[in-house]
Amino acid sequence: MKRVVIALTASVAVGLLELGTAPAHGPGPVRAPTGRVVNVQAGSSAELTIVHIVRGCHNWTNGKTIAEKADVTLRHGARLTILNQDVDRHRVMQMRGPRIATGKAIGMNKSLALRFAKPGLYRFMTVTSEMPGMPEMKTIEPDYRLILVVRAT
Repeated sequence: MKRVVIALTASVAVGLLELGTAPAHGPGPVRAPTGRVVNVQAGSSAELTIVHIVRGCHNWTNGKTIAEKADVTLRHGARLTILNQDVDRHRVMQMRGPRIATGKAIGMNKSLALRFAKPGLYRFMTVTSEMPGMPEMKTIEPDYRLILVVRAT
């Protein structure tokens, strides 16, 4: 676990420097995707983190890549844990696929575990809302709408 945290922290720092970003702020106009994708291939469990940056506001990271879309492949029965390291609250909304419980919106430093009991193609997006008491921060360009595609085999 300690290695994962160290790798994730380093990746986020490198990604933020590469993208010329800093902390940013939440809901607003939605921007067209860039085509960047976080790809995750896992067996029984996987982790993704939502991070906040100035250009595009919200992004996924797996500790290696930062992008507005995540493409995850898991075995059915597996669990995907989403950690929110963003200043906004994120609600994961299911758009397609066998129905699963997505729970409540996740606030900063909180996580959500999704279990994929049935094989299939699942599609989600996040809807953001501001966290009460968080400082107002600026962004460059409109926010991304985060997309998550999960293939449970």
